[in-house]
Parts: sequence; C-alpha cells; structure tokens
Amino acid sequence: MGAYDDVTTKVGRPFAVRLGSNPSTGYAWYLTPDDHVEMVEERFEGPDGGLVGVGGTQVFTLRAVRTGKALLSFVHRRSWERDTPPLQVQHVVVRARR
Repeated sequence: MGAYDDVTTKVGRPFAVRLGSNPSTGYAWYLTPDDHVEMVEERFEGPDGGLVGVGGTQVFTLRAVRTGKALLSFVHRRSWERDTPPLQVQHVVVRARR
C-alpha cells in the first residue's frame, strides 16, 4: 500500500485495508475516527506456523456509511505514546457511491 491509496466502494459494502504490522514491537496501526466509515472488524494475520515475534498484516474491515469522498488516516504508533508523533501515517481515499 502506498502513501495514498484509493478505494471505490458502495455504501454499506465492506472493504478491507491491509497494513504491514508487527505487534511484538509495541507498534500497531490505528484508524483516526471519521464519520464516513464504520469499523466492521480489525484483526492481525500472522505468518503460517504462528512464529512469535514475526510480522504480519493488520486488516481493517470497514464500511462506508454515506456517499462521497473521504480521506482516512491510519497512524502507526505505540498505544501508550499518544503525545509522540506516529512512526508512520498511511492515507486512504475512499469514494463511496450508492
């Protein structure tokens, strides 16, 4: 996924955003709240074999709740470092139609 990715979807239809992650480092991705989408599910997919300490993918399943265009921001940070700038920021442009 690049710095700005585009998703075109229909209102009410789930879509997924997948971001590389390694929770053993203490860092995780967090979606900045946005009233254009709602969270359906957030999960971590690790490598086959369940190796501890190995990275994987954090998967956000979202659903557009209104038509239009929204810029979603995902920040990569440690949960206890809320006053520290994020390690990374990932943006996703969502275009939702009926």
